[in-house]
Amino acid sequence: MLISRNGYRRDKHGQWVKKPVSDLNNSRHYVLVRCDECDKLYKTLWNNRQHRLEQGKIDLCNPCSKSGVRNSQHGKDRSELLAHARTFYRNNSMLGKHHSASSRAIMSKSKASQIASGEFNILANNRGRKAWYESTKSQITFFVDSALELLRMKQLDGDPAVRSWTKRHGIKIPYEFQGVQRYCVPDFLITLNNGTRCIEEVKGRVTSREMAKKEAMSRWCQREGYAFRYLLQSELNENGEYRRFLKGL
Repeated sequence: MLISRNGYRRDKHGQWVKKPVSDLNNSRHYVLVRCDECDKLYKTLWNNRQHRLEQGKIDLCNPCSKSGVRNSQHGKDRSELLAHARTFYRNNSMLGKHHSASSRAIMSKSKASQIASGEFNILANNRGRKAWYESTKSQITFFVDSALELLRMKQLDGDPAVRSWTKRHGIKIPYEFQGVQRYCVPDFLITLNNGTRCIEEVKGRVTSREMAKKEAMSRWCQREGYAFRYLLQSELNENGEYRRFLKGL
């Protein structure tokens, strides 16, 4: 069931623009739809939905569209096929890309530079949430990698002790993981009203690689005179803030 009265898309500047549903025709605008099976709200492209309706299909969210008999693999025994596929990929050394440690270090530094300057095109890469947020403090639009990061952006905008914050700070910090030299970009550079500059990283899941980044950022901040904060999801959800935030998305 169609819920939206307007369709939304991004213009060349990355800003959301809307257009009445009655004027969409075959455009690539996003609209809000209610799943006819589970009543969950989800967004979809207008022209894709129109094509599905022309085929006599109903509105289904992604999980419902792939559940039960709608799943092409429903009821099939694929164990032999998967076992054969794993053997093939494991034994064929020509498949996939095998970069040297020096090449991976160069690629990591190049990518970190693009992220730190805000030039990295998240719409063309698999980087989490793939959304944008306009700061009420600076009126600058920043990319969002996760729902946790979006919550933190809103908190920083509402914090009276914060003078300004940015993701386009140009800071990339070298670190080493599994013998390869890499570069990481902190989530935020925050300036407090008392003049303190703080590097902040927010994480929902901590791995051995993330711990290597944390240690490198901590050492860098101590050397360069920045404060450093490492916030976990559990800290941002201490009083249920993150859980309530997710429900409101």
